[in-house]
Amino acid sequence: MEDTKFIQPEVAAQISEPPIARFLFADTRMAWLWLIVRVYVGYEWLTARLGKTDRLFHQHQQFRRSLQGRSPGLQRPRWISTINRRC
Repeated sequence: MEDTKFIQPEVAAQISEPPIARFLFADTRMAWLWLIVRVYVGYEWLTARLGKTDRLFHQHQQFRRSLQGRSPGLQRPRWISTINRRC
């Protein structure tokens, strides 16, 4: 039991942050920089995602066009087109 008093200090030590870290992350003057960084990263993320979605949409359309005429089972049945004409 006497060995544990060396492990637990009697006074808690507080380690302060480095000045550059305090300036970058805790100073309100740097809020403008972080706003610009966050808007830029968000814009890049959004445009990258929209590009992937758009590319997938066009690939799906090309795939459907390539299937038309090759397999009659994948084409729209004639009775659906007649229903659409009546409406």
